[in-house]
Amino acid sequence: INIDEMNLFTFSVDLNKLLVPTPPVISRDNSGQPMQDIDGNYIIEAGRDPNVGVPAGIFGSFTDAPGVYYDDNWDLQEIGKFKEEMREVNLGAGLEYWYAHRFALRGGYFYEHYTKGNRQYAALGAGMKYKTLEIDLSYLIPTVQQHPLAKTLRFTLKFNFGSGNQGDTKES
Repeated sequence: INIDEMNLFTFSVDLNKLLVPTPPVISRDNSGQPMQDIDGNYIIEAGRDPNVGVPAGIFGSFTDAPGVYYDDNWDLQEIGKFKEEMREVNLGAGLEYWYAHRFALRGGYFYEHYTKGNRQYAALGAGMKYKTLEIDLSYLIPTVQQHPLAKTLRFTLKFNFGSGNQGDTKES
């Protein structure tokens, strides 16, 4: 959204799903240990064998959710296949502000369901653009405890080869 020549806002939403097979739920004994058949293969309680080719993995990823999971007491809980497929969709949203096409401020949020990895964090960032050079910084703020990306500072250094002074000068 161009407010005027000097101010620009962008709002974005991202829904994504990895196109990989969902791991099946393996049968467990009373102590919670995985069960195996006589050949040493794990016994699949629900879901499909993930050892498939690339095309089958991609297209099968939309329908292969087991629909069950083991809770903390090793009791099997049923949630339904469609509900689990929806849990595999990650959500990201962000807001970006540019001043004079040179300085940027950004904020966003990323959500992944706790049964699929539990990555949940807010991100704050800033950027600067000068001719062919761009520098971006971001800081991740986890919204769950024990997050592996806690207090992570990221930076990007980008060179736009071939863009010249595009956008740096304005014709009168």
